[in-house]
Amino acid sequence: MKLVVFGASGATGEHVCRLANEAGWMVHAFVRSQAAASQLDPAYVHSIGDPTQPKDVALALVGADAAAVSPGISAAKSITLRHASGTIKPRLPIR
Repeated sequence: MKLVVFGASGATGEHVCRLANEAGWMVHAFVRSQAAASQLDPAYVHSIGDPTQPKDVALALVGADAAAVSPGISAAKSITLRHASGTIKPRLPIR
């Protein structure tokens, strides 16, 4: 089973990757930079991209059975959620 972990290099993402790997999942770690990818367990397949870009996300999800999302978001940022239908949900301030 293939699990794509968005935010795999963060504190939560690292735990998700480790637990999934221990459970026998093939971990596909999605990170934002080569520097983050170089810190990953070599057992994981990885891709580098921007999680706000639909094309990057779609490529990472090819063949996936599941996905876990644990992006690192600072208090100074907000996120926009997008539904699969393309409907834009309201911006959510991060507190």
